[in-house]
Amino acid sequence: MFARVWGWLTERRAVSYADPALQYLYGASRTSSGEPVSLERAVGLTATWACVNLIAGSIASMPLLLYRRVDEERERAVEHPLFDVLKVRPNPVQSVVAFWEAMVTALLLRGNGYAMLTRDDDSRVRALWYVNPDRVSVDVTKTGRLRYKVTTGGSAQTVDAANMLHIPGPMSDDGYTGRSVIGTFRETLGLGLALERYGAEFFANAATPTGVLSHPAKLSDKAHENLQKSVEESHARRGRRHRMLVIEEGAKWEPMGMSHEDSQFVESKRFTTEEIARVFGVPPSMIGADIKGSMTYANAETRALDYLKFCLGPWLARIESAVNFACISPLERRQLYVEYLPDALLATDTAGRYAAYRTALDAGFLTLGEVRRKENLPALPERVPAIG
Repeated sequence: MFARVWGWLTERRAVSYADPALQYLYGASRTSSGEPVSLERAVGLTATWACVNLIAGSIASMPLLLYRRVDEERERAVEHPLFDVLKVRPNPVQSVVAFWEAMVTALLLRGNGYAMLTRDDDSRVRALWYVNPDRVSVDVTKTGRLRYKVTTGGSAQTVDAANMLHIPGPMSDDGYTGRSVIGTFRETLGLGLALERYGAEFFANAATPTGVLSHPAKLSDKAHENLQKSVEESHARRGRRHRMLVIEEGAKWEPMGMSHEDSQFVESKRFTTEEIARVFGVPPSMIGADIKGSMTYANAETRALDYLKFCLGPWLARIESAVNFACISPLERRQLYVEYLPDALLATDTAGRYAAYRTALDAGFLTLGEVRRKENLPALPERVPAIG
């Protein structure tokens, strides 16, 4: 059954990117900058790629654990089938990291993350199957329930809400689905793409400003064309730039200085990078951007805490809420719930960790065994009391 579901979800069919409906779906209409913006072109921007890769990689590498409430305490529900689905392997063909990277990437760029659920005879989730959001449409029934229409190979299948994990993004228009970053920030991304094209064309000319070649006599159209072609063939072609220019018959070459627009190119690139980082809520310094006046941090722990709280926090809450609702039955929700474990992200240097452990041990809210487990160390052997 797993193989059949996977084959159905990954079935491919030929599509034309010139299809207006497909271009509308991806937001590939021209912006004010003149650049069409699509999903593929948007992730081609280094700032977009870096932000999505950072957030998706951080969340995918963070354990999502299933807990059980026990009186006033809690314990990991390791015997429950959902525990392994969330932490070890969501389905037979994907690792947990690959699955959550795909889900979070779709959530960040398309505004929604979808996964079909496979349940056993007891209605417990046994597998999660990633579904491309472009294949899913959401219908609201007269009773207010949701149904999902998944299209593949020209055919559509209706999936009940009970068998679909749906993680909506922020800024929803209808209260059910999130908004696509590609569509919402088309102009910002279009400006970035325009700067990429401008820079490529500028350096394609060896970053050499243009100039004016003047001639004392009036040239015929044919002579003008021949002179321009001769100069371009001798000096504008790749590999022939910066060579000595020899001109005859009293012609003069007057180079033009770099324009104000050219000199502001780097500053414009920085501005666009900062704008894209702001869209995703990522500190510019975390994607390698050198932004003047950007926030600095006293140490790595402070930066990681700020990143976890203000950038990852809302995304983690959306995922936890959606998984709790879709994957845990109403009867089990009073006892079971899922929660991310961000310890690895907040890990500091060795000296800092040991100082924190010492404080916890002295205060009595951590034991030596718990400290060793946090450091992935085996338990100490029990001491055998001396006889006699």
